[in-house]
Amino acid sequence: ASVICNIDEWIPFDDNSFSFVFAHNIIEHSKNLVFVMEEVARVCKNDALVEIIVPHYSSRYAWWDLTHIRPFSYSSFDGYDGKSKNLKLIDKQFQFISANNKTLAIILQAFLVIPVVLSRLFPRFFERFLCYSFWWIDYIKFTFQVVK
Repeated sequence: ASVICNIDEWIPFDDNSFSFVFAHNIIEHSKNLVFVMEEVARVCKNDALVEIIVPHYSSRYAWWDLTHIRPFSYSSFDGYDGKSKNLKLIDKQFQFISANNKTLAIILQAFLVIPVVLSRLFPRFFERFLCYSFWWIDYIKFTFQVVK
C-alpha cells in the first residue's frame, strides 16, 4: 500500500512493522537523512531488508528535479553501518549488503560492454575516474539488513 507522508517528520507506522522496505526515489528529497534512516530502522523488524534506490550524482536524474536535496554516490551510506571510524551517523542499525548501479540505457550497454562490466566490478573506481565519461549510470541500489 502507498502512504503519503513527510518522511522528514515521521513515518506513520508502528515499531517493528516491516520485514522489507523498498524506498525508490524517495530519500533524495529528504532534508534530514539521518532522521529518515533512524525512522526506517524503527519501523523495521530485526533482520529486515531495506532496498534504497536513488539517482547517482553523475546522472541527469539527480539534477533535473528541483525537489532533490542531495546527490548520492557509492560512499553516501558509509557511516550508517557502524564500521566507519570517522563517520558514525546513527547507532549501528544497518548491515551493508550491496550497492549496485543501474542504467536505463540498455541499448547503450550492448555497445559498451567493457565499461559496463568495469562499472559493476569496480564501482568506486569507475565512479571516481570514469562516471562522467560514460553517462549511463542512472541509479544506485543500496541493500541493507536491519540489526537490532
